[in-house]
Amino acid sequence: GAGGEVVLWENAQWTAAGLLAFAYPVSVAWRATATERLVATLVAVGSGAWLIGQLLGDAQTVVGFYAFPAPSDVGYLLLAVPVGVAMVAVIRGRLPQAEELSVYLDAIAIFLTITAVILTVYGQQVAGAGMLGATVAMTYPIIHLATAGAGVVALLAVRASPRGGGYLLLAGFAILGLAWVDWLRQAVVALPAAGSLGSYSFSAGIVAVGLGGSDWRVGTAESQRLHQIATIVLGALPVV
Repeated sequence: GAGGEVVLWENAQWTAAGLLAFAYPVSVAWRATATERLVATLVAVGSGAWLIGQLLGDAQTVVGFYAFPAPSDVGYLLLAVPVGVAMVAVIRGRLPQAEELSVYLDAIAIFLTITAVILTVYGQQVAGAGMLGATVAMTYPIIHLATAGAGVVALLAVRASPRGGGYLLLAGFAILGLAWVDWLRQAVVALPAAGSLGSYSFSAGIVAVGLGGSDWRVGTAESQRLHQIATIVLGALPVV
């Protein structure tokens, strides 16, 4: 029926997006050297984990397995881990020790702030899903939005050029985080219908993450305006 075709299309476009998000950083890593290769490799590992999660999701759909959380959730959530490692690798040794520590502390503050907001807004509403289900449901927006926020602090601190891929990758995480917020908002009432406009946000987000695996151009920002923006943003944060 039409409903089944919508579900198939939804999974097909997510899978295609995951394949692209994995293939591009792999190709970059193959040609690159030094830090650029490390960053592209770690992004490929993250998007590869997401792709595995999506392939598991495809299999779950085929066999009619609709539990939450499901095996696919492990792959989806692992996306942020290697990207976080890439962020640490990029800033390690490029800043004075005190400034590097302040970046980590700001990242923790951003994570805790986003966690507090999500828990305050949705904690009570998802409690009925059980401890594990509620934890996984809220982890999705928290981990993606926190990666985006902390990543911006890191890239600004090392004066990464806007023409590099880092900010595109972080935009992808922001899109994924907001998509999960929207999913959570609807799921507390009823699971979003297949084929909804929000489903395309997941594809756009993961593709942006994959394309962001290109050279981040760390330390190459020459724009005086960017330096001013970095100084303002980092100065407004509680630790830096």
